[in-house]
Amino acid sequence: MSEDDQRDNEKLGTDNHSVGYKRPPAQYRFQKGRSGNPSGRPRHRDKQVDASLRDAQALMLHEAYRLVSIREGDRIIEMPAIQAVMRGLGIAAMKGNHRAQLAFKEMTEAIEAKQRAEKQALFEASVEYKRDWEAEFRKCDRNNLPRPNPVPHPDDVWIDPMRGEVRFIGPFDDIAKKKWDRMQDRKKESLQEIDELRKMLKRKPEFQTFIEQDIAHEQRLIQMIDYYMPDEATRRSAFYDPHKPTKMPERLKRLPSDKATAPAPRSRPGAARRQRTHGG
Repeated sequence: MSEDDQRDNEKLGTDNHSVGYKRPPAQYRFQKGRSGNPSGRPRHRDKQVDASLRDAQALMLHEAYRLVSIREGDRIIEMPAIQAVMRGLGIAAMKGNHRAQLAFKEMTEAIEAKQRAEKQALFEASVEYKRDWEAEFRKCDRNNLPRPNPVPHPDDVWIDPMRGEVRFIGPFDDIAKKKWDRMQDRKKESLQEIDELRKMLKRKPEFQTFIEQDIAHEQRLIQMIDYYMPDEATRRSAFYDPHKPTKMPERLKRLPSDKATAPAPRSRPGAARRQRTHGG
């Protein structure tokens, strides 16, 4: 035994004969004031696993929706990889592959069942939502209290019991409500702008072409707001049609041309005022 080991044994009150079960040699024992695991215990291992899983899922989705080129007849078209896989499965099923037919059928039925369940859940939740708020409104009316203004408002939840459909004809959350309110404020500004431009047209008929273009532009903006974000009185009326197409009508796309036959003035009337009003 070395002199160092002997000194360690003397400090610990042990000797060679005390080495054994649960009595390691002095040079292998933990030293006072020094950790046996300097690196410490790994922290948040579960979070690291979750992060790795999220990374793998993100990569998988990235590959699933990566565009690939496939030949369709005489054309080369691009589509997401997952769509190409599903198309290949459908083609194999149509050619008589029994496994492909079974897989294609099961996948289609599973998707349709999920959509039906989600549609039914939304329908039931919407019916309950409207019923609860209408009861609350009746209670407020009986007690001469002001009605609350929930978002979405029950009058903005349109339900078709025959089709089992639900449509939100107004803002469905606080963020959407701010956008709707902002658009209604913009509509009011456009109406005021049109009124001022018409007054200006009487004072400055030499600028007729430019003023009429500005009026037409503001009118088109009002039409777009009324089409996509109508006010409460319009969308809650009995004649409002909730089955509006999501595609912008062609009549709203056509804006008046900026070309004019009259000589261009140094500054178009109303432009400076609109900049001050709208911050443009």
